[in-house]
Amino acid sequence: MTPPLQLEVKGRDIKISNGVAFSPDRRWMYHSDTPNEVLYRYALDEKSEPGERELFRRFDAKGGLPDGAAVDSEGYYWSAQFDGGRIVRIDPVSAQIVDEIALPVRWSTMVAFGGPDLKTLYITSSREDRKAEELAHYPQSGDILAVEVEVAGLAEPLFPT
Repeated sequence: MTPPLQLEVKGRDIKISNGVAFSPDRRWMYHSDTPNEVLYRYALDEKSEPGERELFRRFDAKGGLPDGAAVDSEGYYWSAQFDGGRIVRIDPVSAQIVDEIALPVRWSTMVAFGGPDLKTLYITSSREDRKAEELAHYPQSGDILAVEVEVAGLAEPLFPT
């Protein structure tokens, strides 16, 4: 293990790194590579060190690219689908999409759980480099959206000081 606040490379050959999230039991770390259309999973050891990377799910760009993400209290991975106009909820065992939320924006970028019961899903979106006619069709692009969901998220861990 490296000394505190020392950087160590844990993954290579990644085009755009996104969607790092951890299972509630801290046995798994998830990580997406947006342009490569993949979601990886790493087993975590007893010291929370990630093991070998394994392909967990491959996406089809027609439905969006995996971008920012969060895990809920049941262990399901919620992924913003960049250029897909939706958020998907992925089963932690089968890697299948079990639910989705259609959005009034095409380029969602991140999800995070909040609210007093962690059942509000906040969604960020992008409007960068979009043409005027695209923005006319998706005027809420760049907005932060919120939707109530049935399953609570996880509280974000605090950074040790």
